[in-house]
Amino acid sequence: MMYKIIKDRKVLKKLEKFLCIDEKRILLYHRDADGICSAALLIKFFGSFECIPRISPELEDEFVDEIIDKKPKLLVFVDLAVDQEWKKIRRIKKSLPGLKIVIIDHHIPEKNLNSKNIIHINPRFFQDAYLAASYIVYRLLEMMNKNVKPYIWIAAIGTIGDYDLSYSEDILRECEELYPGSIGKAPLTSKLGYASELICSAVTLSGSEGAQMVLKILVKSRNYKRFISSKKIGAWHKKVREEIRRVVKYAEKHSEIHEDIGLNIYLIKTRLNLASAVSTFFGEKNPDRVVIVRKRYEKGWKISLRNQSGKINVGDLARRCSSGIGMGGGHVKAAGASVKDWREFKARVIRYLKLIKR
Repeated sequence: MMYKIIKDRKVLKKLEKFLCIDEKRILLYHRDADGICSAALLIKFFGSFECIPRISPELEDEFVDEIIDKKPKLLVFVDLAVDQEWKKIRRIKKSLPGLKIVIIDHHIPEKNLNSKNIIHINPRFFQDAYLAASYIVYRLLEMMNKNVKPYIWIAAIGTIGDYDLSYSEDILRECEELYPGSIGKAPLTSKLGYASELICSAVTLSGSEGAQMVLKILVKSRNYKRFISSKKIGAWHKKVREEIRRVVKYAEKHSEIHEDIGLNIYLIKTRLNLASAVSTFFGEKNPDRVVIVRKRYEKGWKISLRNQSGKINVGDLARRCSSGIGMGGGHVKAAGASVKDWREFKARVIRYLKLIKR
């Protein structure tokens, strides 16, 4: 099944015109497998950008100042729900009147930012379908008649890395047909599933530096076999897997189980950014329960949420329960939040789930 991604061909022409701007261009991407793969596909066909990986869609005042000081002519956001930060976007636009902005996203939209100088692409404007950002970028390039087919493996890695494959069977099938044995019948444990793990490991171990390095390797790689043969990323992956095993043991000993509302809470302690990987591990073990993994950081708590069955929309839960004390959101089965007050967040989650259970 093909999903509607843009309103009409006029948007596609406008998008291609924006992306061909040859003056100062900045590409901001989410520093996960989906965001990195989306960025790689854009670079493959529209040349170099100043690339900046972002851990979340939050646009801090200092960062906004930095963007304004750079005076770009084009600002591209991929896999970042910056419509949540529409006031900051408005501030950037006001400071740089001629700036063109492109937003390619798949999170539940808070605000449609489409205007004369802003292209805001999100399939959720047209249907309730979970399409990874890399899936969207691939289809857009396809519609532009770019020779993107040989790089479908990049889109597939990003799609697999974004966890929910319910609406992405078409692109996975097309990739398997072109590269037999790359996905097979079990995408998450396939060769491209492994490639997705490699990306996550690089980011987990080296943060933004790892994201930038992986992006460069992806852009240079002619096929997925070359990408997964990287010795440096392979070594990082081994270290991360060892740390995950240790962290999981600690989390199991420091768990909080709420049987009545189907909630499992785990505390982790590690210098690495492992909340997402650990929540995925526990989410797959407990598909019918809401899984929350929390980790303290300098400004409060980083939180990762999962509900593998999709019966509880953890994206909505994260957004509602973090309101006023931080920022949160995501998708039906997987979401994240950053909050200052853990006790308040937890109390809201419990109230939210009790209301649903009634």
